[in-house]
Parts: sequence; C-alpha cells; structure tokens
Amino acid sequence: MHDPDFDVRRLQGISSSRLIPSGFIDLMINRYFPVLSFTFLCVLAGVALKMGGVANFFTYFLRYKEAYQIAAAVGIWVSVPAMLWIIMRVTRALKPFSDIMYAIASMAMIIILLVTVFLFPQVEDYHSQLMRLFIVAAIPVHVVQYVFLVKSRLDFRNAQGLNIAGAAMFIYGLVILH
Repeated sequence: MHDPDFDVRRLQGISSSRLIPSGFIDLMINRYFPVLSFTFLCVLAGVALKMGGVANFFTYFLRYKEAYQIAAAVGIWVSVPAMLWIIMRVTRALKPFSDIMYAIASMAMIIILLVTVFLFPQVEDYHSQLMRLFIVAAIPVHVVQYVFLVKSRLDFRNAQGLNIAGAAMFIYGLVILH
C-alpha cells in the first residue's frame, strides 16, 4: 500500500542543512567589515583631530590610547543593529523585515544616546569630553552604516581595502593599548 501523503524526500531532507546560512559570509566580508573598518578609521581620525588638532594629528592618531578605545566602543555600539540586520537578512522568514528592523534598532540606539546627553550633566572634565566625542561619532555612523550596509554595497576592491586598513589599525591599536 502506498500512502499518497507520505513523501520519502521529506525523510532525506529537501535541502542541505547548513551551520552558517548562505549569504552570511558574503554579507560579513563585503558589507559589514568594510563599514566597521570605515567607522573605526573615521572615529580614530576624528578623535585625533579633536584632541590634537591639525598640528598634532599624527601624534594623537598613532599614540593616543583613548582614541582607539573610543573607536572600538563606537564600532561595538553600531554593530548591534548591523548584526541584527545580518542575522535577519540570512533568515528566509525574517528577510522582508530586516530593513525596517535595522531602522528601528538604529533609531532606538540614537534616542538612547540623545537621552544620555540630557540625563548626564555637562561637566567640563576629561571623561565628559570623551563621552561627548563618543556620542558625536556614533550618531552619524548609524546613517553611513544604513547607506552602505542596508541600501547598497561597496565594490570588492574598495571593500577589501577598507577591511585591510581597518584590521591593520585595529591590530596596531591592540599593540599600543598593551
């Protein structure tokens, strides 16, 4: 007797199961890492310019530990909606909602940053200045990240160049932070 509702293909699996979903590595290498590297380099340069000015830019860019710490903190902060977007993007059921969820998560994080400006008193000390630098750097990065991560992508040559430059400066930062 043959049961018409029973299908042997269901027992064998319709498609191959994957530990890492298809498209995940491509999104990480060609979209996420270049944007993260660009974020790291821009925040690093911005902090060096703010703290040292044009005259002492390279001194602060290459030797100022706090610049690397702020750049890493901004990179981690803006990675939250980016990783949420990537995970949703590679999941078939959630892919249609990934763009709107990225926007919602980014707006929530921007609101959190803006609320901290009003909740914490503006004292003119060293740590307050670093906190303001973090806030000023993190808010525009969400917009840049939305453009290059969600809406479009960099071409391969530019993406790999940013990956290499960002990784080199990150490793250099790890060395000087030690």
